[in-house]
Amino acid sequence: MWILSSTRNGKMGEKPKYTGRILAVGISYSTKTKEHSCKVEVL
Repeated sequence: MWILSSTRNGKMGEKPKYTGRILAVGISYSTKTKEHSCKVEVL
């Protein structure tokens, strides 16, 4: 997925450079027990 950059953040059409935190998110759902679990980690 691309995020459109504006002219104030760099050249038009330039790939944005992300320098913040990256989150990994995992979600699972059991159809037998109808329970879900979720785990979030900072990479």
